[in-house]
Amino acid sequence: MASGDTLCGFGVSHIRRQGRPALTATPQGAGPHGGGYRLDGVIPWMTGEGLFSHVVIGATLPDGDTLLSWAPFASSEGLRLESPMDLVAMNGARTVAATCEGLRVRADDVLAVEPAGRRARANTTTIPCLYGLARASIDDLEQRAARRGAPALAAAADRLRARLDGERRAFYAALPTLEDGPSEAPLAAARAAATQLAFSAIVALTVAVGGGANARTNPAQRRLREASVFATWGLSVEAVNVAVTRLSETPSTAPPIP
Repeated sequence: MASGDTLCGFGVSHIRRQGRPALTATPQGAGPHGGGYRLDGVIPWMTGEGLFSHVVIGATLPDGDTLLSWAPFASSEGLRLESPMDLVAMNGARTVAATCEGLRVRADDVLAVEPAGRRARANTTTIPCLYGLARASIDDLEQRAARRGAPALAAAADRLRARLDGERRAFYAALPTLEDGPSEAPLAAARAAATQLAFSAIVALTVAVGGGANARTNPAQRRLREASVFATWGLSVEAVNVAVTRLSETPSTAPPIP
């Protein structure tokens, strides 16, 4: 895998969830990895069925730590794959759910053991993706404003561009400390802001386009679907709470409803 000769999908997102573990790993012998492990439970999200030969699986050990192992990405004894999900975006990634019933993991197939809570935080990888969707939508809105001679659209694009530039600068300046800082709050706030900005820009473009934006092939419609993926990918409990709070607040610049 390290040499690039073997490509792997991933089934680890459930480790971030709180409560009862979705997938457990039970040691089958003494020693660090002894006789391997037995995996039981569900893997709700595995990406790359039919594209990758192997998949990295995350499971919770009895002490709460996370076992990372790999296995062939195919139904086998102890591992049952469902049909690929019909998603609003990224169907080409062929995402499936799977059930483990006594899946045996050999000691040689163990990749790592991570301390409990290491994957509890949201990740930062989707924030640049949300910025990209926002920028593309702002560009299209500016072009539409120029073609129509529509000053309201041009002013909206200018306001969104200023928000994007400011948030991007702040995000990249803080990036070195976001993932490993003492608190997840700054990271959660950055994700919430990027989510709000992306949807604001995309919905503004959608409204400006009008009925044509309902066509699945329209760029505004495609970006709406993509944003729904990036807004929900790799979330934590705190990131969810901060995002829904921000999205439910009335913007300070919004004019009052008559």
